[in-house]
Amino acid sequence: MRKTYSVSLIAAVLLSFGWMGASSAVHQDCCHPSVAKSGSSAALTTTPVRPMSSLNAEDVRKEFNASSQKVRVVALLSPTYPDCQSGHGVVGRVLKKFPSPQLKAILVWEPMRDGDNASSARQQAETVQDIRISQRWDGGQNLGCFPTIALVAGLSLATLRPWIWIPAFLIMGVGCLVNASRCGRLHCYITGPIFLLAAIYVGLSTMSIVPIRPGIFLFTVLAIAMLACFAELPLGRYKRSA
Repeated sequence: MRKTYSVSLIAAVLLSFGWMGASSAVHQDCCHPSVAKSGSSAALTTTPVRPMSSLNAEDVRKEFNASSQKVRVVALLSPTYPDCQSGHGVVGRVLKKFPSPQLKAILVWEPMRDGDNASSARQQAETVQDIRISQRWDGGQNLGCFPTIALVAGLSLATLRPWIWIPAFLIMGVGCLVNASRCGRLHCYITGPIFLLAAIYVGLSTMSIVPIRPGIFLFTVLAIAMLACFAELPLGRYKRSA
């Protein structure tokens, strides 16, 4: 029984990495709040267009669950950052190459840098047309809070805790490492490894290899993450180039 449970747990971890790989590939270094470069990104902020409709987190959840039989790609993007625009185009080309109705893309545009707004999001979204793409503007960055909410919810769900915590820690950890390598966000150099180690520790505790006290464990991990963010106050938000 324990062997079967362990194999299932490992499978869940691999599926989580697959989802994150698709998401981070189009996200890349959208975290950097630098001024928009010249070219298409600058044009987006000057052309008046009708704003994109705002995101409703419950609607996204229902849409995601309704397409459970499909291969789904979920990505958070900046409408004005060139790499995110390129990633958006990649999604469009992949869908064009594979016209299967079993593919679904849910793209969420967020204000990650100066010039990002609902109007620029709509203009960028309209550059790729496909009925399998669902796009919304998340002005409040509500979806970015989901992994943290999942961690807190997992405290009261002992049976489901590994299945909630491991994907949440993996998503947060990989996202931080991507940000650290692409744009040098300082706290990500600490939180990325911490979140990945936390995911591994939860997996080991599920297989009864190591002990865990959920409340103390989660408090410790989040406290370290908070201290890493506070470290940016005296040291700066981004790692200085040599």
